[in-house]
Amino acid sequence: MQSLLVFMFVFILLGGILISLFYRKRKKIVVASTLIMMAVNIPILLIMASMHNDTLNKEIENVIRARNGEIIEVVKMNEDSERTPFKEQTGRSNIIFKVTYKVRDEVFVAWYRAVKTLNDIHDQKDEKRVRGYGEMWIFESDEMSEWSSEK
Repeated sequence: MQSLLVFMFVFILLGGILISLFYRKRKKIVVASTLIMMAVNIPILLIMASMHNDTLNKEIENVIRARNGEIIEVVKMNEDSERTPFKEQTGRSNIIFKVTYKVRDEVFVAWYRAVKTLNDIHDQKDEKRVRGYGEMWIFESDEMSEWSSEK
């Protein structure tokens, strides 16, 4: 579904640009094609963002459930990335979550570094890239050991 939305977004964007370039001497057509392009693409962007957030929330639920846990709270921590165990290991394409959960009445904290890749939330980026780092979990209950969803 996300791939279809991305295709539609790009198709409409390129179509609007081509129409604007082809009819560049007619201001009404350029303005109308730009407005139509924006009116269609903005909802597509919002839908894609919502779908990505839903996918990340399902991933958090699945991982915590696999550890026999029950989620208490999930907080996005991007503004406070220095207060996370990831410190400088975050980039523009990462989202940091602090997940508070409980297992048999004992409360634990997990940290999840998600990626903003639409079609693959388990993307493992090369750490030398400027844009970000790959997906990673850190569970404080494991004495700050790293646990990736691939292990």
